[in-house]
Amino acid sequence: MSGDAQPTDYVFADPALLERVAREWDWPGARDLRTADGFTIVATRGSRVAGITEVYFRELPLPLRGAVEAYIDDIRVAARYRRMGIARTMLRMAGERAREGGACQLRSWSTDDKVEAVQMWHALGFSMCPTTHAMWGQEIAGYFVARRLD
Repeated sequence: MSGDAQPTDYVFADPALLERVAREWDWPGARDLRTADGFTIVATRGSRVAGITEVYFRELPLPLRGAVEAYIDDIRVAARYRRMGIARTMLRMAGERAREGGACQLRSWSTDDKVEAVQMWHALGFSMCPTTHAMWGQEIAGYFVARRLD
């Protein structure tokens, strides 16, 4: 049975799994994904890594001191596994874990040139706030996205 015919499994990563992601995706930065001050969800199909979602908790500033959000710092699905519901499932799991951790919202940011990602956020019911964001010494157009965790 090929990896594509396998069901997708989802786990909260530990450092050993992040090492596997780094090797398989040739992405050294995967070793630094969060396991202590947040969490990383890894999706696998068969023996292959299909996707990751990295989330960390952060306190909101005044006047909302004491409120915590879960910020999606990274979400990736390998091209061959897109449009299979993997991102949807990882975001559902992230929302559940974030709610359990006391977060009031799940939030992220995406550049507007990531058309598939922007369309995904919208299709999954995230509020869309167009904005520009100062990065790398320039203004980058994109969207803040958020969903309340009631």
